[in-house]
Amino acid sequence: MADVDNIFKQKFKYYKQKATKPSFDDVIDFKNCRNLDFVDVKEVSGPSVDVIDQCGLKSLEKWEVYELKNVPGLYFIPNPFTEKGQRIWSKRCVKEYYRKPHETNVDPFESNPDEMWESSCQQIKEKTGSYEESLSILKCCPIWKLRWATLGYHHNWNTKRYSEKPCSPMPAELGRMGKLFASMIGVEDFKAEAAIVNYYHVGHALSPHDDTSEEYLSAPLISMSFGLPAIFLIGGKTKDECPDALFIRSGDVIIMSGASRLAYHAVPRILESSSDDHSIIPSVADPLDLFLLHSRLNINIRQVHA
Repeated sequence: MADVDNIFKQKFKYYKQKATKPSFDDVIDFKNCRNLDFVDVKEVSGPSVDVIDQCGLKSLEKWEVYELKNVPGLYFIPNPFTEKGQRIWSKRCVKEYYRKPHETNVDPFESNPDEMWESSCQQIKEKTGSYEESLSILKCCPIWKLRWATLGYHHNWNTKRYSEKPCSPMPAELGRMGKLFASMIGVEDFKAEAAIVNYYHVGHALSPHDDTSEEYLSAPLISMSFGLPAIFLIGGKTKDECPDALFIRSGDVIIMSGASRLAYHAVPRILESSSDDHSIIPSVADPLDLFLLHSRLNINIRQVHA
């Protein structure tokens, strides 16, 4: 007798399906103020103006912070970044965070992985033509093969644990950002010890899972996304609990704390850019703009030890 899919897997398959486009009517949408009866507005204290500027963020009075009613401790901040801030963080992902001594999925295959972005930019700029031609070129570039990079304590994908050695230095700006968002929910002693940067394209997905690799699970997990929008599912401690679905757009921040820290979650679908987005791309595209038009970048910051 075939196994019956749990409710989380059913939802995941529904939003992932390709043959028929799923309905997004039940998805919590902060941008368009849809299904917001499932969330509470939260009051939070903010950092100093200097720290906000350093991190590429808007002034605090422009922020909105929500907590999901069904998932206590899950905080959602719709794009607190300035336009310049989004570009700075996106460029760090494609230009800095995959370089040695950090580790990536392409290390065994690329002869010169540290130069992937520069090589990709050169290929894009050498070609002229339509939007479609630029996209075809991008898909042949080294940077398109990048799927993940680990910084600080390196996550072992086979054992689901962190390697104590080797350990690459955590970039100071990631430490600063982790402490900033953690302090906003009352966690003042957060230590950014590891980060995973994920590189997604349309058709990619992140399967249902919980994050329990860290030794210390009381610290929040901080997640920032840039580029294409996506559907994010967040449930409970088992896959038998029905997940909520949320739109995640460029610049959005999720903080998983409290009960939500151990909740099952997934990304079943990366959404394509709209035709309006295509219209702003010139025949010879800016490489970063072109990449973000077809990719979703996610940076998640973690504390590993108490």
